[in-house]
Amino acid sequence: KYLEVTGAVRYDDYTGFGGTTNPKVALRFSPSAQFLMRGSYNTGFRVPGFNQLFFGVTQSPYSGKDLVDPTRCASGKVDPAVPGCESVTPNILSGGKPNLGPEESKQWTTGFIWEPSANFSVGADYWDIRREGTVQTLSLSQLVSNASLFPDNFLRDAAGSLVAVDTRWVNAGQTITKGVDINARVNGRLADARWSVVLDGSYLLEKKSRLIASAPF
Repeated sequence: KYLEVTGAVRYDDYTGFGGTTNPKVALRFSPSAQFLMRGSYNTGFRVPGFNQLFFGVTQSPYSGKDLVDPTRCASGKVDPAVPGCESVTPNILSGGKPNLGPEESKQWTTGFIWEPSANFSVGADYWDIRREGTVQTLSLSQLVSNASLFPDNFLRDAAGSLVAVDTRWVNAGQTITKGVDINARVNGRLADARWSVVLDGSYLLEKKSRLIASAPF
């Protein structure tokens, strides 16, 4: 009678994209009337937006003279005297990406509530949220600076020459966010009036992200 376990399963079907199943489990343990421990775990899913998937693809020739092939020019600067550092003018692709994947998440919480009397209670909950495959759009300069992380975005002909750079949406990133929610309450009576003081706060412990799984946070 001290333990309560709740399980749930959510299934979503997205036309033109597919289905996803996400479970959730929650526990409540109360060894006494004054103390409660609780926790939960669940997964999440977010489908890319319509425009991110289905907008038409636009090709625009790069008109500047300051771009080099990042895999052939270590300095990243145009220098005709250095082999591989000649100026290039590839097509720039933008628009929707039909094979874009979903964002997925895992989150869990654990915490407690202590209420020694009807006039006072305090509680805290720790939470951890991890997202994978976050949908991002990177600028041309970001892609060039991180060319080793996104080799598939640099399209080449049979000779290996750079012909296009794909700047459309990508499932690239990961984020980790951790924090603590705190609640405290005290109340009483003063003559014919009731008074109460409530503290609700959220403290961010950590928030970090990275472009892809092999890169540092």
